[in-house]
Amino acid sequence: MGIEIERKFLLQNDSWKTPDLKGIHIKQGYIANSPEAVVRVRVSGDSGFLTVKGKTTGATRLEFEYNIPLQDAIEMLDLCRHKQRVSNTSKEVAAESNDKKIAVDGHGIVADYAAKLTAPAIIEKIRYMVNFKGFEWSIDIFSGSNQGLAVAEIELEHEEQQFEYPPWAGKEVTGDPRYYNSNLICYPFSSWKR
Repeated sequence: MGIEIERKFLLQNDSWKTPDLKGIHIKQGYIANSPEAVVRVRVSGDSGFLTVKGKTTGATRLEFEYNIPLQDAIEMLDLCRHKQRVSNTSKEVAAESNDKKIAVDGHGIVADYAAKLTAPAIIEKIRYMVNFKGFEWSIDIFSGSNQGLAVAEIELEHEEQQFEYPPWAGKEVTGDPRYYNSNLICYPFSSWKR
């Protein structure tokens, strides 16, 4: 059984960056996305991955990740991409997705539905791996609709495992669903009220 125990922090500065540090470009999309489980496809550099993640409890969730052929991952990402056009009137939201027209009666869900329809189909980010005091941290710098978001993640062996906070780690956002990549697809950082 695969288990992921991960804590997530906003970055408060870029002192983690060194001149020789190289990042890797990541594109990811979601084939299935629900509160109970997500199925993610990712192209990371020249590698492809398919990942199934269960519901998060605290900092822990089930995770099963598999290498897949790069071309398969690229084609699966194409399944996640879709053009969407939203026109919002007081009573109806009309959208085109995969060349099919959808009309939905508004009754209080127009804004939520419209936000989901205009969200990016793919998340893009640059990932940097940084070692700090014996732990490897993933630093994700988002682009596109999530431009301006930068997070640091650390994977642990158990939830109570101790580690030293790096000087660049700011507010902890572990467990805040707004920062789940699967939610950034529907509610990108650029749409948040700050």
